[in-house]
Amino acid sequence: MWNLFEICVNIFQGCMMVQFLKRRVHPVLSHRTIDIVCVLLISLFFSLYANMPSWIPETIIFSIPLLYAVIITRGKWVSSLYWAMVLALEFMTIVSMLLRVFILLPGMTEETLTGKTWQHIVFVLLSNAVLAGMLHAISKIRISQFSLSWQPLLLFIAMNAGLAIAEEAVYQVQRSMQSDLIILPFLCAYLGILECTVLSVFLFGQLSLSVQREETFQQEIRLMKQSRRYNQEIQAMYAQLQNERHDFKQQVQVLQHMLSEGGNRDAARYMEQYQQKIVQNVTFLTGSTAVDALLT
Repeated sequence: MWNLFEICVNIFQGCMMVQFLKRRVHPVLSHRTIDIVCVLLISLFFSLYANMPSWIPETIIFSIPLLYAVIITRGKWVSSLYWAMVLALEFMTIVSMLLRVFILLPGMTEETLTGKTWQHIVFVLLSNAVLAGMLHAISKIRISQFSLSWQPLLLFIAMNAGLAIAEEAVYQVQRSMQSDLIILPFLCAYLGILECTVLSVFLFGQLSLSVQREETFQQEIRLMKQSRRYNQEIQAMYAQLQNERHDFKQQVQVLQHMLSEGGNRDAARYMEQYQQKIVQNVTFLTGSTAVDALLT
């Protein structure tokens, strides 16, 4: 029963990661099989982590959702890396913060919270509930589908890397403390890291929306230029039609004069030359350059 509980928790965490990434990376390849494989790999890693060598960091687990994000989206892999780092920061910071809070409660120790006890069950359920709520809140921050350029993406990744280093430093300092009663400074540090993570996501969303608005403005400017050019072509075509109408009147007068003098053969030859001239000057103006070229 205990192993079943652990497996269910691991599967739930894998589902949280998959759902969070699907909402953030704008997937173009969505298939249930890929989702299931990712969840199973995450669950398997967590289940086997206790028997792995000590030099393997637990954060290596987030390479699985990173690979998943790269597969399901055609965007920049740097963007997928950013969201995988956000995911890792949320997991590490919330679990470490709640662990310090639980240790202060009566009858709670680090051994009871990590062993096969009811305290561990309460801690796991509560931490996963907080994780789910936080990831759901972050996934609601509006993000444009327009991908940022490399420079701001690398800046956001560097920001998250700094936050991850700060979180690890705070965790190592708290483990080296002799007393478990000193919690307020560490709690403030973890809350600050969480706040910085959420603010970075909000800034990421605002920047992406700004890029979307700029792209919309540029598209409108291109449409206005195209419409202006089209109007100029219409005006030029109208002027050409006016000139041809005036020329046509003159040609009719010439033909009438030839016919009145009995020059039927000369009039026919003159008319044939004028028809060839008209065909050569035919202009098509549909608004599409490709269609105009095809009709010509």
